[in-house]
Amino acid sequence: MSEQHETILLTVPKYLGLKTIDGEPKAFPVHIDIKMAELIRTLWNRGIGTIGCCEGNNNGKTVNRNIAWFQIGVAGVTWELNWVTDACIEKTMRILNEIATFPVYMYDPRCIPIKNPEIHILRRHYEQLIDNGYEFDIPFTIWF
Repeated sequence: MSEQHETILLTVPKYLGLKTIDGEPKAFPVHIDIKMAELIRTLWNRGIGTIGCCEGNNNGKTVNRNIAWFQIGVAGVTWELNWVTDACIEKTMRILNEIATFPVYMYDPRCIPIKNPEIHILRRHYEQLIDNGYEFDIPFTIWF
């Protein structure tokens, strides 16, 4: 029997414009891993929409890599304008640099994590993971 991790219900703010897979506004309570809740809430409050996150939990079979992660964006939106995407990534990484107290990475919004993953990670988190023996097996960009 797998260990369940605790979640908290957070209501997605309407102003983010997030949508469900069928195009309906996603402004209802969603389960967020407790470890990720404050980080996600802060991103939302600063105008960064998230379309997925996980605290990282191999025992619960929620991820292949046992590291917390999130992805920014709005379902159905494409990221063709690289300068806009780059600015959004940089803003998000600056926020992360202020608030993240544990190793967490962000999937690049231009990728599909299960097909062509690419991540962004803070230098201190990268170094902490390397010091603990973690081996990165996907492309990454280190920030600050």
